[in-house]
Amino acid sequence: MELDCHNRNLSSIPTLETNITTLDLSQNKLTGQSLSTSVFTGQCELKNLDLRFNRINYTESSPFIDLTKLRILLLGFNALCSIGSSSFAGLHDLHILDLSYNHLQSLSSVVFSDLVKLQELYLNGNHFGAIPSSAFAPVHSLKVLDLKENPLTSIILGKAFENLTQLESLGIYSEALLHPQITQNLSNDTFEYLANAPLIDLFLLWDGITPTTAEKGILKPLKDLTYFATFFEVFDALPSLESDHLQFLKIMMFQNETHFTNTTFQSLSKWGSTLQTLDLRFAAIDHVDDYTYTWFPQLLHLDLGSVILPPLTLSEHAFAGLPNLQNLILIDDHLVQISSQVLSDFSNTRSLRSLDLSYNSLSGRFTLDTFEPVSSLTHLNLSHNPLINVGLWMHKLTNLTELNLSFITSQQYLQLAYWTDALPQLTTLHLSYPALKNIITARELQLKLKAPNLKILNLAETFVNDITVIRGLSKLKELDLTGCFLEMSNFYSQWNTVYFPMLETLTLSGNKITHITDGMFNLTTPFVAHLNLSDNSIQIIEENAFSNLHNLKYLNLGYNQLLLIDWLPDLRQINTLLIPKNQIAQVPKSFLDAIANSSLRTFDLSGNPFSCGCEVLPFRDWILADKVVFLVPTLGYKCNSPDSFAGYSITQVVLDCQSYLITYLSIGIAISFVIFVTCVVAIRFRWHIRYKLFLLCSWRRKYKPIGGDDVNANINEIEFDAFVSYAHDSDKDLKWVLEVLRPNLEECVEPFNLCIGHARDYIPGTPLLEAITNSIKNSCKTIVILSPQYVESEWCYFEMQNAWLRLMDEGQDVLIFILLEPIPDAKMTLWLRQFLCKKNYLKWPQDQAGQHLFWKMLREKLRMQTQVDRHHDM
Repeated sequence: MELDCHNRNLSSIPTLETNITTLDLSQNKLTGQSLSTSVFTGQCELKNLDLRFNRINYTESSPFIDLTKLRILLLGFNALCSIGSSSFAGLHDLHILDLSYNHLQSLSSVVFSDLVKLQELYLNGNHFGAIPSSAFAPVHSLKVLDLKENPLTSIILGKAFENLTQLESLGIYSEALLHPQITQNLSNDTFEYLANAPLIDLFLLWDGITPTTAEKGILKPLKDLTYFATFFEVFDALPSLESDHLQFLKIMMFQNETHFTNTTFQSLSKWGSTLQTLDLRFAAIDHVDDYTYTWFPQLLHLDLGSVILPPLTLSEHAFAGLPNLQNLILIDDHLVQISSQVLSDFSNTRSLRSLDLSYNSLSGRFTLDTFEPVSSLTHLNLSHNPLINVGLWMHKLTNLTELNLSFITSQQYLQLAYWTDALPQLTTLHLSYPALKNIITARELQLKLKAPNLKILNLAETFVNDITVIRGLSKLKELDLTGCFLEMSNFYSQWNTVYFPMLETLTLSGNKITHITDGMFNLTTPFVAHLNLSDNSIQIIEENAFSNLHNLKYLNLGYNQLLLIDWLPDLRQINTLLIPKNQIAQVPKSFLDAIANSSLRTFDLSGNPFSCGCEVLPFRDWILADKVVFLVPTLGYKCNSPDSFAGYSITQVVLDCQSYLITYLSIGIAISFVIFVTCVVAIRFRWHIRYKLFLLCSWRRKYKPIGGDDVNANINEIEFDAFVSYAHDSDKDLKWVLEVLRPNLEECVEPFNLCIGHARDYIPGTPLLEAITNSIKNSCKTIVILSPQYVESEWCYFEMQNAWLRLMDEGQDVLIFILLEPIPDAKMTLWLRQFLCKKNYLKWPQDQAGQHLFWKMLREKLRMQTQVDRHHDM
């Protein structure tokens, strides 16, 4: 009932079962032509359809009309330039429509007329210059409307929103109003028609707004507004807001001339009893005065990150009057120190739970009492700071559950001698720091004594050289040892000494593990479900390495050096198996049989050097036939050998692998001597033989020289002796035509007049179809230069078809085929194969003797005119 076809390189929608309820066709190559009115015929059960990230540039008339139960339609991130008035006809039950990030400029007034139950409409990221006045009239049930990132020149919403009586969320963000001549952007009647709508969420970011163009009464109609995001220039209009429910306020400022002050926030004190989130990230703040936020006693979240007037300085009582504050963000504020005085006002409330000080310049040693006022902290982020050490101040954070110390740039910070019994509640710890390349020793990191309840541990690129440093963490659920350069000799001996009975996710990628032995994981991590062993040097996996891991669902062995996959994990539970970029040349049939009876849903063997002999056929057939397992990526399965198939997709391999050994031996013994003598003679006199055969064929087919008395009367109307049809987009073919064919035919003793198409003879401005047709008509012969590029060209196919039609109409053999280079069987069309089997052709030789006879035969063909025996049928 759920079909996942995303990222399958599809250019058309496949035939579908009629019971599908959810269909994902995102990240493909579907175009407007793919959405024909019949493609979804019979899909009356489909409820969710995802067509995002395709190449859809238009929609045919009513492509979704049969999807009467469709509730979600996602068309975002395509190339839609327009939407037909009946594009959404029949979608009476649609609830969510996503048209974001296309190229839409306007909408028909009736485009949404059938969407009577539509609740969410996303039009952001398009090219709307104005809001349609009547397009939203039918969608009475609309609750969410997103118009952000459109070059709107006006937001006088007016009657376009008159019928949106259920609208709860509105997003408008435009960068178009930056021109000084535009002065009237926001007026007091901008939101006039939303006065009766339950609008609680407004995202109003408008680059052109200034304090003089935003009237102070614009927000008055929005009596239920709860979440509001806007620019500082609308700040003067905030007092006009009569809503008593404002809980979330985000104010952005990109002008350095003005900045927030204590008085600025005092003007918002009317919402002191309701405001819970104040987001001032990217605002113009350089200093936080004492008692600045005392007007908001109910505030729970305060974001002062990434201020644009760094460094941020904090007064001793900057956070006074916030008895309920739980989350404080001071990220990327260029703070050089944080003192206990700044945090002292939290000592009585004990409300603060999360403190983010990442991406600052905190390099000094924290004092013993630095974090004493916030001992209630459960989450502390100090990443990306040049901390000198982690010392005794950790003793004060007895309630800490998550600590992030990753990417610390100091060479000395990991002096953990004072961690003993400091973090009894800690469950998540990040210590990754790839910039240092230091080695963590067991003496420095005895985590079992510091965090007995640890569940998530990230030691990525910490260069742990002794796994025993984490011994005893019996409650660990996630462990990341990425890029620690663990040597196989040490890892193997140490890994057997640890035991993680609750571990579910283990990441060991980017190390130096060379082989996986039986019991390596089922004795240490018996319940692991997610195992990542990618980017190691694994060459050998013993047969029962994963046999007892009954909870294993995800296994990643990519970017290793595996030669075989004769080892088989227990596929009864695994749903994702990734083995890309190894050295696997063959996929045994036993492996495919095991997949057929497994729970596997995602499989990746891409990037391996497959050997495409007869042994690859079972794998090829499985790729083409399987509809359950998703191969990632679909185009990454290519042949490495033999040379004739190198670079080809496995699905293109065509081989005849039946055994004819006995027949071949019997025939070979009987005629081997004859074949040997024939081959010697044929090789020695091959071009002379071909020339004699050519003369014989000319006599049998009654060829006669052009210019005789029996030539057709219209021969004088012929302008060229031959029209040359070749692959125009192939530099190699064009060079051969101009530098080899042309001189040998136009500069010989009896020259021929050639038509070489748009490379020389087409009249500029003439339509290509007309030029091709006239050139073939005005040429006595058509020389077809066959090559792999020629059979792939639609224009070449058109030229050859025109010449063939002339042969059928006029009864004259006007086609001369020259095989410039061999054409692979995969590219040879059935029509061309049958034609060449019935007609002689010239093959371009590489030796001088062969080339001499080649030109002789070609000139003879050009001088001859076939006379069809009209009396044959009489």
